This record gives sequence, C-alpha cells and structure tokens, in this order.
Amino acid sequence: MRKLMAVLVLAATVTAEAGRKDWKIGLQCWTFNGKSLVSTIDYCAQNGIQHLEIYPGQKIGEGFAGKSGHTMSVEECGKLQAILKQKGVSLLSYGVVRAGNEKEWREIFDFAKRMGLQTIIAEPGQNQMEMLDKLTEEYGVKVGIHNHGEPTPDQVAKLLAGRSSRIGIAPDNGHWSRRGFDNLESLKRFEGRILSIHLKDLNAAKRDVPYGAGTVPVAGILAYLDQADYKGPIIIEYESGNQEAEVRKCTGYLKAFIETGKR
Repeated sequence: MRKLMAVLVLAATVTAEAGRKDWKIGLQCWTFNGKSLVSTIDYCAQNGIQHLEIYPGQKIGEGFAGKSGHTMSVEECGKLQAILKQKGVSLLSYGVVRAGNEKEWREIFDFAKRMGLQTIIAEPGQNQMEMLDKLTEEYGVKVGIHNHGEPTPDQVAKLLAGRSSRIGIAPDNGHWSRRGFDNLESLKRFEGRILSIHLKDLNAAKRDVPYGAGTVPVAGILAYLDQADYKGPIIIEYESGNQEAEVRKCTGYLKAFIETGKR
C-alpha cells in the first residue's frame, strides 16, 4: 500500500510539473502601445518572450503603412508572419475586440485563422453568444471572454451558460482587483473554462508592479492554475512604470515558477 501511495503521489507530481512546464509566457502588445509592433517583437526576442497577444490599432512599423489588426491585408499578414518567424516569436491571440454583427465577427475570425491564432479575446454581447459558438466550431478558433470594467464574474457566467468549451474566460485579474472581486475565488468559478489570463500585480494605489511586489496573490494564482492543470498561456500586460525593465522582472518571476513551482 505504501508503495502504491508513493507511486500515485509521484505520478501526480510529474503530471502537475508537465502541465506547468508547458505554460507559454506571452506579452500583450498594449504594454508597449507607444511603440511599434515590430519593436515589440524585437523586445520579446531579446528578452526570452516567445509569444505575443496583439491588439487592434498598434502601429506596425518597418515599412508597414497601416496598423495591427483584422483590417490588415493578406499581403501585410504574410509580411508580418515572415518577421515573426525570423525573430522566433509566435502570435497566440488577438484582442480585446468587439463587433456589431456576424459580418464583422467573420472578419475577425478570418484574420485569426490566417495568422494561426489560438484564441480571440473579446467582450461580446449576450445576444452574440450563440453565433460566436458556431463560428468557433467553423473556424477552429476559440473565444475567451475578457473583462475591463465589465463583464463581472456573474455576467461572464451568464455569457458562458449553455456554450461549448470552445468559449471560455480570458480574464484580467488586475481589473478584478480594482473592482473588489477576489482573484482566486473568481478563477475557481471557471475552472476548466480558463483559456488565457492577463496576469497582474498591483500596489495599494492599484497601479501595476512586478509580480510579487504588490498586494495581489500572484503566487497563489499560479499555484492554483498549476493545481487545476491549466494549459493556457500566461500573458503579461504591464501598463505603468518602466515597462521594459519591469516586464523583465515579471518574465523572470514566471520562469522561476514554471521551473520550480515556487515563488
């Protein structure tokens, strides 16, 4: 019996570590919204961040006339993919987006499919959920429900009710903290439906600080995600201070947790 218990404990430990070590560290490009997308890609390549979440409206730079997003031409998408491949950086997701009708949503899904994205990060209306569920099946691209001021966790639960697992939650825990929602309890409500997370730590003034330096239980959030066998990316979005230096600290924190399971 002791041998059996030891084997089971070891198996559980190995499984958890395997899941955690598959986590992808990504950067939401809004972090560097005052810079070009190409310079953001360069920063990631130079600082060990292999994945990006892009948003609509960032200046692309390096010979591109337009801005990032689903209005990019097929030619521009191909050119951007070549730059990403050269730099060793991949795109995971796109958002945060909204759209008024199916035609506009299809333009977003077309872009996501063309760029090989896993997830669209969105803030849709309740009356769009059935249509989005069908589009996720048609395109093979998931939708993660995001939160700024809204939707609240209760509102997200209503949006997800009756929907397939192709639609889940992609929360910003910093916005939850600013609204007074408990980070861990809010995540636990959606266990198995968490597709991505914008991970933040905040100081007493509710401004972003490097992980572990603020009031948010970042270590507890990561430990919970590990225990819950979370398989999605951890997206760094940093909106105050010295972004370049402090994002490096956040990246180091995440890499240390992924390697050891402790912070």
